[in-house]
Amino acid sequence: MPQATALLHGAATGALIIAYLWLVRRFWRKPSEEETTTLEKGVAHFARAALLFVYVTGVLLTAVARRDVSPLHHYAALLPAAVLLVYRLLPVKSDNPYRGYAVLFAALTVAVVLTAVSIRWLMYPKL
Repeated sequence: MPQATALLHGAATGALIIAYLWLVRRFWRKPSEEETTTLEKGVAHFARAALLFVYVTGVLLTAVARRDVSPLHHYAALLPAAVLLVYRLLPVKSDNPYRGYAVLFAALTVAVVLTAVSIRWLMYPKL
């Protein structure tokens, strides 16, 4: 069971990065006059659900399965939540609001990649 959860955790992280990159590309090129499409809204909702799934499976792997990861990985996992909080609290006015979404999704992509890379950092002592 923990192996399947770990596999799903990694697959959901990969799907989340792909969804964020797709949203960055779409919103960076989008003119401000256009409405968001159903596909864009659907991918954004999928990304929210995938981020929640990644957090839940991460908690399960840590608390229940006692998977050994770097302590830095737990701190880095707070980065996406911090990015969302800062984006929500900052009052940003722009001619093209879609550029703001593109920057948000780019920052989230970087945060998720840093979290994924940090899984083994500082875990093993250097020889």
